[in-house]
Amino acid sequence: MKISKRMHILIIGINELTSTLLKFISNDMTMSLKENTRVSIIDRDADRKMKELLVDNEGLNNSLDIQIMSLSSERNMMYDYL
Repeated sequence: MKISKRMHILIIGINELTSTLLKFISNDMTMSLKENTRVSIIDRDADRKMKELLVDNEGLNNSLDIQIMSLSSERNMMYDYL
């Protein structure tokens, strides 16, 4: 019996390369057509930054399971998320 786990990629920090990286993951790192690759993105104000990034890249929401976490002053929040 073969058990396959869904790929999970963690990106820390959003910058000018994030869009290119997400497109690469979506197009070239797809391991299964049954489940989207999970991508967790952590940064300060990540919600706002990703909203701006995804405006021109709606397809990424359909091809990836993107989970966004905005860092706050609470360190334990990151550990709970992961």
